[in-house]
Amino acid sequence: MEELEELKTIVSSESREVSRKSSETIIFSPFKVIIFVILSCIMLILLYYFYIWLVYVIIAIFCLASAMSLYNCLAALIRKIPFGRCRLACGSTTFEVRLIFLAGFCIATAAVWVVFRNEDSWAWILQDILGIAFCLNFIKTLKMPNFKSCVILLGLLLVYDVFFVFITPYLTKNGESIMVEVATGPFRNSEKNYGNLVEASAERSAPHEKVRIVFQICSLDSQSHPLKK
Repeated sequence: MEELEELKTIVSSESREVSRKSSETIIFSPFKVIIFVILSCIMLILLYYFYIWLVYVIIAIFCLASAMSLYNCLAALIRKIPFGRCRLACGSTTFEVRLIFLAGFCIATAAVWVVFRNEDSWAWILQDILGIAFCLNFIKTLKMPNFKSCVILLGLLLVYDVFFVFITPYLTKNGESIMVEVATGPFRNSEKNYGNLVEASAERSAPHEKVRIVFQICSLDSQSHPLKK
């Protein structure tokens, strides 16, 4: 009887794990792919016209999503460790204590990045770690059901990039592409001229915040900007 109970416990835990993984997965059908690209276009255009306010919304979304992604990536590793599996009961639900501490660590990491995100000397390390965790969790969560969805997604993203990078300069007043303006920030004190930094006389009209959706590395050229993207 004891062996039967242990077998039932193992089967039930495995079934819960399978149901949890299936609930975390999002199937990208062709219709969802089209909606995703349309929403991306709308968000990029809104950022172009309302950058001053929406940049903080993007930072907040990235902070929450990256903290959750970092937790999911590290939790998969911690669950493989056969030690420290003590649980804390809360009503009918139980939580592993080590996962609670992990959640606190991930939230603290994202919070530190938010506070010191403009520290070019070292904050880029946290940003890259959070960005890698976000990408890994994105790949883990989204599933392509067939080759058709992949072709539609890649084709629409190609049109999306070509339009917003190479065609929008002919449609904007300043001749800059919407993609570049959003990625670098519309409020800059300096501009690049053949690889060299040239100081511009215009003053900022708003705090210089950037959309934190890029990977950054420390530049080896001390005469240029300390970060390359």
